[in-house]
Amino acid sequence: MVEEVWRLHALRRSRFWHWRGVVLVGFALLAIGQARMALAQTMPFTDDEIVYLDPDGVIRVFDPRPPSAMLYVDWASPDGGWQNIALGDFTGDGDMEIVAIRQEGEGGRLTLFDPVAQHLPDDRVERINDVPWAVLYDLPLPRPPLLLATGEFDLNRNGNEILYSYTLENESDRFVVLRQAESAGTGESWEEQRSWELVGRWSAVATGNVDNEANIDEVGLVSFDRGELAAFRIEPEVTQFFSNVNLNNRWSNVAFGQFVLGEGLELGAVRDADLPLASAWVFRYNGTTMVDQFAERLSPSPNVLFFGDFANNGDEELVLLRQLRPELGPRPRLVLRDNANNDFTSAREDLLDGDNEYKGGDAGDVDGDGRDEIVIIRNNRIRIYTDPAGTMNYQLIERNTNGQHVKVGNVDADGLTRTPYLVASSSIVSDVLAPGETSNIVHRVAVQDGGRGTQVPFTTVVQGAEGWATVTPSSGVTSATLSITFDASGLQPGVYSGRVVVDAQPAGVQNDPFAIDLELTVESVVAISPARLRFFYYRCEEPPPSTDAVVAFSAPGAYAFTAEIEGNPAWVTASPTDGTLPAEITVRLDPAFRPDENTDAALVVTVDLPGSPGVRHRVPIDLICVDYRVFAPMIAN
Repeated sequence: MVEEVWRLHALRRSRFWHWRGVVLVGFALLAIGQARMALAQTMPFTDDEIVYLDPDGVIRVFDPRPPSAMLYVDWASPDGGWQNIALGDFTGDGDMEIVAIRQEGEGGRLTLFDPVAQHLPDDRVERINDVPWAVLYDLPLPRPPLLLATGEFDLNRNGNEILYSYTLENESDRFVVLRQAESAGTGESWEEQRSWELVGRWSAVATGNVDNEANIDEVGLVSFDRGELAAFRIEPEVTQFFSNVNLNNRWSNVAFGQFVLGEGLELGAVRDADLPLASAWVFRYNGTTMVDQFAERLSPSPNVLFFGDFANNGDEELVLLRQLRPELGPRPRLVLRDNANNDFTSAREDLLDGDNEYKGGDAGDVDGDGRDEIVIIRNNRIRIYTDPAGTMNYQLIERNTNGQHVKVGNVDADGLTRTPYLVASSSIVSDVLAPGETSNIVHRVAVQDGGRGTQVPFTTVVQGAEGWATVTPSSGVTSATLSITFDASGLQPGVYSGRVVVDAQPAGVQNDPFAIDLELTVESVVAISPARLRFFYYRCEEPPPSTDAVVAFSAPGAYAFTAEIEGNPAWVTASPTDGTLPAEITVRLDPAFRPDENTDAALVVTVDLPGSPGVRHRVPIDLICVDYRVFAPMIAN
């Protein structure tokens, strides 16, 4: 269970070129990987979010796998009291919006929320977590609403349609289908498409296309009071084509799913039935009506059902939730059933928490892997089964919910930022050169709008690296590729840093300006051994003996050099003072000019390397006196 709670070293010339090649390849691979990441930011998000009601009836959107490189949706409705929610794509932008209903006095309200309102101007949106959201539509209702669903009922209107119901004064229920008032509507203007009345109180609704005709959905309804399961077409007129009534074993819930791999969906339903009668059913359409496809005897009976494709093979599995009396002992409250495709290697069941608090669930692809996960909720947590086709392992998210209403759908498929957002395929460009060398490698960095992929004008300027780095172009429009080159002419060995600043020209661009760090390491091809000299004499008050030390300088070519002791102190000399590498330079400690205390100096050898004359190499020299010596035994194994 998971609780919630995402320097370079000098090298010899022979090794230098090999290392440089590895580093450049590594940076190239890094740049490619980061470029892919940047490009991926402009593509639609494929993972679903969890939408639920909290104990106060506030609608909340939770993303268990938020994108790490961009904003993510973490939305809540501005007020509470909502009693039911449904998801649908009402704007035609590829992601889902939320429709909700609640009672208000003697009437009610239906409101359409867009938690990621990319298509609206800034003066029409508010922001949560810097993500724009909006109320697209708000409809007062004459009576308290009851049922809510979305579906495809009119192919000539943009997006999905909305189905809701309320009870009339004569105790009949009125059902209304809303469609957009314009064919290319954006979810802000609606009209009535169909309405009808049914006798009695109806307690559950679902939509789905069972006959595979014209891609228009049918409506499944349950009336627990009447013990009836019914199915309706609403186009070209409202027509009932299936009914099953049983007052002794009353139907309690309904759902549509692709339980049988084929053309139309199947109708699933559960009822209150004791053994030996079946309580879970799946019906398929035979061209005229619904006929039995699957039945299972479960006691106690389930009261919640939904479908999900957990193996990503086109057919969906049936998920059932039920409540148990404590005296019945440990029995599974969550039950999964496959049809005949053997997606499961064994029965999938879970006891849950040992109480009856899990009362709502749905299925969806919350991790974006192409397979659905199971999401169920109780009053204080959300449980996500991450691989229900293989195991019953789950992730727990501590969230207060109303324990019943949860939907899973992709509310941010079109991205999360309407404002342009500058991104680059690499945040640092690095190279290693010899003094005087110009790199023959062009480092390329992609710059683009990572939010919407729009064309954003920009300029570039080099800061702190004007003498050794060049970037082209100096201006452009995203998406663009910057070419960066390094030149070590006139540079002494060392590490140099600077940056390229990319500045968007229009206002309101996020991550603007941003910098790409530059780092150039200049390494001499001259090898020095030893890299430091130390002279010791004993005792401190006695003159040191005359001592010589040899420093070897080597290089892959015959380069002219000059040598001197830095500052020309009298106690140390060097010879020869000029010549051609390779060479050995003798450093002599002269006791006639002994200083009174410890001191230091340096041998400085200046080498005329190709393209960069006068490259200095410094070998520190330490003169150290000691008052006593300690002799330790040598132990050999």
